[in-house]
Amino acid sequence: MYLAQSFEEVQKQVRDILKDRVLVGHAIQGDLNVLKLTYPKDKIRDTGFYEPFRTKYAAGKMPSLKKVVQGELNISVQKSEHDAVCTRLNISKN
Repeated sequence: MYLAQSFEEVQKQVRDILKDRVLVGHAIQGDLNVLKLTYPKDKIRDTGFYEPFRTKYAAGKMPSLKKVVQGELNISVQKSEHDAVCTRLNISKN
């Protein structure tokens, strides 16, 4: 990739953005693993592990983001393949 930033540059940018913040998302650990980052557990709010959502949408297991968003926000996302960018844009538009 000719003009792409290096992995290390992107990793540092993400680390800098997250510094001293609470990280909110769904199944976040996978994203952190890809970026080879660790994050303090007390600073993470993961909807995949939120017990009321686990009970309501997945019989105690990790619910899909699609089910949580549909049930809580009444917005349809991920209509075909998983696309986190489209998911974010769909939520942001409403």
